[in-house]
Amino acid sequence: VTAMLGIAMLFYLVLTAVGLLGSGSDERSVRDTRNPRRVVIVGPSARADRDAPGKTALFHVLKHRKMPTFGTVSSMDVTQTTITVDEEWGKKKHQSTTPLQPNDAVGDGAETGGGSKTVVAKIEVVDTPGHAAARGRVEMELGVARGVLFVVDSGREAFDQARRDTARALYDVLTHGAVALLRTPVLIVCNKQDVANAMTPAEILTALEAELERERSSRGATMQEISVSGGGPISSSSQNQHWTRQPLGFSDERFEMDHSSCTVSCEGASVINSEVAAIESFILSSVLQKKHS
Repeated sequence: VTAMLGIAMLFYLVLTAVGLLGSGSDERSVRDTRNPRRVVIVGPSARADRDAPGKTALFHVLKHRKMPTFGTVSSMDVTQTTITVDEEWGKKKHQSTTPLQPNDAVGDGAETGGGSKTVVAKIEVVDTPGHAAARGRVEMELGVARGVLFVVDSGREAFDQARRDTARALYDVLTHGAVALLRTPVLIVCNKQDVANAMTPAEILTALEAELERERSSRGATMQEISVSGGGPISSSSQNQHWTRQPLGFSDERFEMDHSSCTVSCEGASVINSEVAAIESFILSSVLQKKHS
């Protein structure tokens, strides 16, 4: 009997070592159902369009390489498109920054500049609303995205007014089971760097670390299951996936962004001026994992 128990224990250890057994939160036992070329844009909701951080505006600039003439309205539902990544991506500023006119072509595949460009890849970009009713769909998108763009308003007054809501939204991103366990890269996009009182990315990062520490303390160590079942244009392999929310950072240390399970970076941008090179570089290097000049 002792010999049989010893053999059974040895067999169990072998299976555990190769990753066939393990706890539900062990990274080795997590099935990666992410779309390798899907990027999701998330962020806090705004009380009015003028206070919006710029998620929908970023979606349009990535898609059309320029802003619509009459601006944008915050999305009330999830919007997605397929866009072409070419060799102009990651450059300091788009060559074509003329605002999109009402009669311009805005469908998928619309030309936005003269001459042919070398196609690097095609990616799916998803714009999500920030209101509470869309939270389930946002959680679903986080489960299948290969990269996350978290957009905040850099204006000092706007950021101060929204900092608690921003921290709550970012906390939900960083503790999402798929983001934490699969180490999905997250870029905090500090939009509206063009305004006079804009906070620097470093200031925003420090402020968010402090708010996330408070949010972590208020929520405690409680973990909850995230159900991402539901409809929508998501691959069927992910619709029955359930994720357990993961702890943020180290319980015995004050939170810093480097303590996150995933890679978190923070860059400035001015979407209205089509200054999104840092965002495109993030998509190239962290999502598509391609080198760029």
